[in-house]
Amino acid sequence: MEGYAVAWAAQQFGVPVRLVKHVSDSADESAMDWPAAIEASAVELGAWLRENC
Repeated sequence: MEGYAVAWAAQQFGVPVRLVKHVSDSADESAMDWPAAIEASAVELGAWLRENC
């Protein structure tokens, strides 16, 4: 949802945008361990950044 809003606003103002997202949890019981989910997402997004930028 948030990504759509960012993309829409950027398009309205003619600003190029690239969104890179990572699913941080499965929306189940495992979502209760938020600090671990954030750490895992940070690692994945960091790896993507090193490989693609």
